[in-house]
Amino acid sequence: MRLGIFSDVHGNLEALEAVQQAYRQEQIDEYIFLGDAVGYGANPNECCEIIQSLARIALLGNHDAACCGKTDVTCFVNHARAAIDWSLNILTPANLQWLSGLDYQFRKDNLIFSHGSPIQPENFEYVLDSNQAASVFKLMKNASVVFIGHAHYPLTFCHRSDQSTVIFVSMEPKIQLEEGNKYIVSLGSAGQPRDGDYRASYSIFDTEVMLYLSNRVDYDVHSASRKIDEAGLPEILSQRLLVGK
Repeated sequence: MRLGIFSDVHGNLEALEAVQQAYRQEQIDEYIFLGDAVGYGANPNECCEIIQSLARIALLGNHDAACCGKTDVTCFVNHARAAIDWSLNILTPANLQWLSGLDYQFRKDNLIFSHGSPIQPENFEYVLDSNQAASVFKLMKNASVVFIGHAHYPLTFCHRSDQSTVIFVSMEPKIQLEEGNKYIVSLGSAGQPRDGDYRASYSIFDTEVMLYLSNRVDYDVHSASRKIDEAGLPEILSQRLLVGK
């Protein structure tokens, strides 16, 4: 089965439409969205509706949870909190209801999907280094791969069956997962990458051959940035799109 896995759209309609078009060129059996449909970008309603139509499984991200009153907005930085407040004013009741009904985590066979760390996923913790990854690997009793979003840049960690230490694999776009090992795969962001590449990120995982592909697609980033400015959102949100930071 070929899974189309994407995350962190953040109201960026132009990026999401480009990702959707790119997926049409692939043979995808099922789509899984790892959370944060809203926040930062100027088109939260349109993005919610596309994700609902595309992904059978969609998870709750921390920005989604903030809009639903499921997490404390005071933990967000000022520009993120401003975007949440703005989104709350324009999200439709139907889309708020959809967001409120999303789960924190999904499991499929030996795969786990979560927005942030699968350890208490409602806390939306990051997995950015080997120590944090080691804690997750201890949780993976009957799972071989955990897919997460939240960090906005691609990272892969591996715990080899014959070693006790956790190793950072790479940020390479193509990774062959080896049988018997355990992996944590952190996706890049579709709507607001932070790895220095503004292009939208989307992923494919082939469960039959255990091959993970992290892809990028160009989109009209200037239109997305301009709409953020026109909405009166903080300038940092429009400018960071242009540089992927």
